[in-house]
Amino acid sequence: MMFFVVIDNHWFSRVDETGAYLIDRCGAYVTPIINYLRHGQLVVDDSVNPAGVLEEARFFGITSIIPQLEQLVQVFIHIVRKFVKPFFCGDISL
Repeated sequence: MMFFVVIDNHWFSRVDETGAYLIDRCGAYVTPIINYLRHGQLVVDDSVNPAGVLEEARFFGITSIIPQLEQLVQVFIHIVRKFVKPFFCGDISL
């Protein structure tokens, strides 16, 4: 699969002399997407915020994974509000 960026309705990608494409994105968020494309299963490490993975999926147009990620983000928000937020003074936005 090739990734491209749309700028002013034109497709651009950076290719080096060997034909490899440069993807300048956060590896922690892109890795679950690449693994999903490899084997069709979503696996997000506990240390990775699923909202970041969701934004990368939207950026790259990987629509088949978006519903799963949206559900995972909702679960993440619920857990943070229930277990983490009580330890903070003041407001934390989610």
